Amino acid sequence: MKKLLLFLFLIPNLVMAETWVCHDTDNNTVNTTTYKRLNKEEFDTSYGRYKISHENDERIVLSWHHVPFPVTTILFKTNQNKFFTTIMDEDQDVDTWKGDCEVVE
Repeated sequence: MKKLLLFLFLIPNLVMAETWVCHDTDNNTVNTTTYKRLNKEEFDTSYGRYKISHENDERIVLSWHHVPFPVTTILFKTNQNKFFTTIMDEDQDVDTWKGDCEVVE
């Protein structure tokens, strides 16, 4: 019985493991970004921690609101694991990129 209870307590931690490895091409260079879920509220990347603004069965919307500009990334679950990222700087110039992702955990 104790082993069953221990197993049941471990299930939520196992469900939270999720890592997206995403690729985009810029000027014939392949860029890779890894998004690792930390908990139900955050993903971690080499750029910093993104807050989960919205999540449903179709997509995860991530936001990173730090100086000098906000970044929004959408991970599409139902569109063959794709992503779309947009940045707006202080001059209201918008830069976007998109690509494919692989969920590895």
